[in-house]
Amino acid sequence: MIFAIPYARAALSAHFSKAPRWMIINDETGQKTLLSAPESTSSCGNKKQLLALFKQYKVQAVIARSIGENMLSALFNNQIEVYSASKRIDFDDLHPSNLTQVTDISYGKIPPKAKKKCGDSHPQCGGRKTSLLSSHRGHLPVSELRSHPILSLRAYK
Repeated sequence: MIFAIPYARAALSAHFSKAPRWMIINDETGQKTLLSAPESTSSCGNKKQLLALFKQYKVQAVIARSIGENMLSALFNNQIEVYSASKRIDFDDLHPSNLTQVTDISYGKIPPKAKKKCGDSHPQCGGRKTSLLSSHRGHLPVSELRSHPILSLRAYK
């Protein structure tokens, strides 16, 4: 099997798509290749270049500590297996046979821009009106808390 590991400071990189280097390992031949990450001006372009790199080296699996939902989806769509590794695992022990395979998109982190949307009528949130309780994910403005009959701060005094 040929697998890729995001590499930073002689260890598994914490950021999959932002890793400065990649270790490509062919466990059948024992060959290890350390490559600089492809550079791009956009994060989307970087992901496309990573996928191209994986295709070029015939990568069948990747190992990740943390990975975004979009990148995880792209890997699944390209039939590349994904394995999760903890922070504490020694780099020399990073092999798919020692790790848990990721099979569900829910393992991926939600992109930061998607997290910021609260769904209310704020311009920065797309202008959608939804339920006060379900839309804010716990970050209501104080002014709304004071005026809301159920969530009033007065009830907590």
